[in-house]
Amino acid sequence: MILFSENIRNLISNNDIRIFYLIRIANTTTEYKKITSHYGNILLEGDSTPYIADGSLIGVSPPKVSTNVDRQQFKIDIADPAFVEASAVDSGLVGYGITIRMGFLDPTGLPYTNLIDSIITYSGRVDSVGYLVKTEQQGESTLQISGASPMADLDLKKFIYLSRDFIRARDPNDTCCDMIFGGSGTLQLKWGKS
Repeated sequence: MILFSENIRNLISNNDIRIFYLIRIANTTTEYKKITSHYGNILLEGDSTPYIADGSLIGVSPPKVSTNVDRQQFKIDIADPAFVEASAVDSGLVGYGITIRMGFLDPTGLPYTNLIDSIITYSGRVDSVGYLVKTEQQGESTLQISGASPMADLDLKKFIYLSRDFIRARDPNDTCCDMIFGGSGTLQLKWGKS
């Protein structure tokens, strides 16, 4: 359940809702991009750097709602006519974290900058990055960043090779596989408390 702040509840009750997007793409050490669809830079309360309004954000395409389980993705389109962001595609942006917030404008047209006056619409990881190039007379070049679907790992199969060394590498105190290979001799195992 999404809890709305008092300001957002007032906007909804007055039927006066104007929104903008705040997008942050970063990993634990590097912040790749922090942009907004608003016409001016936005500094949210508690942040040290603003969301930049450079006009490059074309759109945000949320997954389509359907009744069956599918793999629809969250897509972000960024204008890049000079292929400036090509290095990001090559450097391995896949796996970076994405947070998309929906911000609101107050009745006077100014953005709310308090964190509780925004809603997280997506929080996940970059699944794929690529260019969409249209070669018409007035062509365009768009960087498309896809966020992983909430159902992205439904068909994932991870196998764990059980051996003493593998388990000890994950947790040095785990003894669950200490006697997994016993050779051809007789093994006597004590189960439970002694």
